[in-house]
Amino acid sequence: MEAQRKILVVEDNTNLSEILKDLLENNGFFVVTAQNGEEALEILKDFEPDLILADILMPGMDGFEMFSKIRSIPKLRTVPFVFLTALSDQENKFKGLGLGADDYISKPFNPQELIMRINNILKRREAMMNALHGSLSEISIVDVLQLLESRGSTGMLTLKLKEGNGEVYFDNGQIYHATLNDLVGREALKQMLRSQGGLFEFIPDVKTDVATVENISTTQLILDLMRELDEEMASAESTMGVELQDIDSFSLQEYEPPEELLVSAVEITKDLYWVSSRESGIDSQPNTYLLRCDETFILVDPGPISYFDVILQKVGEIMENDFSKLKFMVVTNPLPDMTMNINKLLEINSEIYLLSTFENIRMMAHMNIPKDRFKPVDFSGRPIHLQLGCAEGEEFLLRFIPTPYCPLRGSLAIGIPSRNVLIPGILFSGLLSANEQENPLFADENDLQGIEKFMKIYMPSKNNIKDCVGRIKEKFEKIEVIAPAYGKILRGELADKALELIENIDVGVDLS
Repeated sequence: MEAQRKILVVEDNTNLSEILKDLLENNGFFVVTAQNGEEALEILKDFEPDLILADILMPGMDGFEMFSKIRSIPKLRTVPFVFLTALSDQENKFKGLGLGADDYISKPFNPQELIMRINNILKRREAMMNALHGSLSEISIVDVLQLLESRGSTGMLTLKLKEGNGEVYFDNGQIYHATLNDLVGREALKQMLRSQGGLFEFIPDVKTDVATVENISTTQLILDLMRELDEEMASAESTMGVELQDIDSFSLQEYEPPEELLVSAVEITKDLYWVSSRESGIDSQPNTYLLRCDETFILVDPGPISYFDVILQKVGEIMENDFSKLKFMVVTNPLPDMTMNINKLLEINSEIYLLSTFENIRMMAHMNIPKDRFKPVDFSGRPIHLQLGCAEGEEFLLRFIPTPYCPLRGSLAIGIPSRNVLIPGILFSGLLSANEQENPLFADENDLQGIEKFMKIYMPSKNNIKDCVGRIKEKFEKIEVIAPAYGKILRGELADKALELIENIDVGVDLS
């Protein structure tokens, strides 16, 4: 028989507390209530819930202070935490998510939605707690290390790699010793990061008196090590520099971009804007996108230096030149066309966070971006999405989807399932044709050929593409808009045709 899951509700409004208690109990949960933060902390001395649901604005200790105190208790460090917030209280929503809360529920709430969201969070946590062994072809070594850090784990991680057997020792989520054959400490960890494939298993409470790794957080250690693994950078960054040949039908020598594309942003779909530019004589035209969620904005792939003034003008127009609203930049691939404006934007707003994979962050080490601006995403099965609430109450959910080796190791896509929108990075990108005046931004049937040519030039493997498309399909019931890093935007039936096209394309070294 499945154990009854336990929830602690912290709410100073007695009527609302009773409503929540009844609702949760009627859906099979065991519920304990507290009226304020102090009472909740006292209850937690003897009660370990599966989830905590708490108001923010309470007398005495507010929800944020209570959250910080709870996260300092080792046994409660990974217990899912959901904030209750007023629908219009956007600032507190972002603050709570920034502190590390798993979700928020807007008041007044839909009872069915609340139960669904709580169940989803608990399912993710249970999957995470069970992820103590597995294959490194399904979850990367970086994700395993970060998962153990997030859980505050103490014990030994064993690795069976093609290079040999390795061990990594953790104390409360921090690595203090590592071995791989004759290598120890940082050198052992670097070889592990280089390796591909293998098996892992974590054994709790195994300790050693040997310490070969300096006293820093696991996240910082991984970042430092991956910055040192720079021998791949030159070849990876030159991936997009392949000389195009035999593509006469895709010459842009006669193409002049329409004036409106140079001066005005284009709203592709609700709250998604194209804010890039176009140049004549270039087959591969990079795109930059701006996502809006009420008064918070997210810039995707900040673009090349040559476009900076245009991007700044368009972004400023949408945000009414209040660049404090730009909270995040996402980098799907660390190529110059997609990253060179990062530091210039940080000069304007130094509080912007940069979201990307560890691999991409390592490849941007030469840019000297401040370390405290990075927020690495991971794909270990725990909640790695960014959740933001729109003013009208619609859930706005970003899902980061790994697309490894499409074309770079750290490539990622962004999905917004509630809007049926996919921002896939370099996947689905296309070359522009010579006659773009009629449809300079949105693709038509003729542009599928440009996508096929782009994929054949830049993608290393059809199996990689197929695997990544499969990952994407898992997140969506339907995709209505595909906004790639290069070329034209796909909408409606054309998005379906592009999915079918690249899922079955013959490219790369595993071409049959």
